[in-house]
Amino acid sequence: MKKLSSISYRIIAAPALLLCMLLLAGCTYDRQPPKTSDAAKDYIIPAGEIPSADELAAQKAAREFYQNSIKQQ
Repeated sequence: MKKLSSISYRIIAAPALLLCMLLLAGCTYDRQPPKTSDAAKDYIIPAGEIPSADELAAQKAAREFYQNSIKQQ
């Protein structure tokens, strides 16, 4: 296989470089998020809920199970 001369290398490289420059010239990057007109301006704190008796019993059982399991180690 014959080694490429510097002229033929330039003939191949110049259009490839030009094509890359043209493709990348149209790309823009905006660091800001897109603006939306319906975005909330204030943070609304969610209303808390009091757990039911069943949920409290399940939480207590889970806590007791955890405490018993770490005592055994």
